[in-house]
Amino acid sequence: QLISAFAWANFDQGHYEKASRLFQKRVQLLGKMERYSEQGKDMCKVGDCFVRLNDAKGADTWYQHARKLGDQHGLYSAECAACLGLGRVAMYMHKEFEDAE
Repeated sequence: QLISAFAWANFDQGHYEKASRLFQKRVQLLGKMERYSEQGKDMCKVGDCFVRLNDAKGADTWYQHARKLGDQHGLYSAECAACLGLGRVAMYMHKEFEDAE
């Protein structure tokens, strides 16, 4: 819980690199404890950190990890959050979108 508090504080303060590292540590710990729902949410937070750092590749990687975890364990909320993140990255960072008609 302490890592989570520090990670959120750093994220809220705009220290995205430090927050990313803390969330990544938490992701590892949650995986070892088999707390996959929380792990998926934190994977998405790592992706969010990379979005804030303008690192599309890093964001894509973490959102894909969260999507895969959600698919493997039937965690549809994690999978949906990851897909939403991937869509935002595709639209706003990769500029991959079709014109609405």
